[in-house]
Amino acid sequence: MKRAMYRTIGYVLMFFACITVSACATVQQNPEDRELERVVEREISSGSAYSRGGVIVSVNDGVAILKGSVKQGIDKILIEKIVRDIEGISEVRNYIFVD
Repeated sequence: MKRAMYRTIGYVLMFFACITVSACATVQQNPEDRELERVVEREISSGSAYSRGGVIVSVNDGVAILKGSVKQGIDKILIEKIVRDIEGISEVRNYIFVD
């Protein structure tokens, strides 16, 4: 009885370990997204007409995700427009807030 219970627990633990490992493998960012991330960061950093504030950029399958804060509402709009115009970006999710 105990042996069967331990065996079942072992199978369950192995199952969850496999799920965890496969989930971690799919989260890794592809090289194209890493390059797009660098391009986005460079483009929004070069904008001197606005205060970039604390904006964090991530790109996943061509989708740019913008998080953080800026000092003025127009900055949020300008940053999103700059990112939308970058070749390779298919969508922008703008979670920037005005501080």
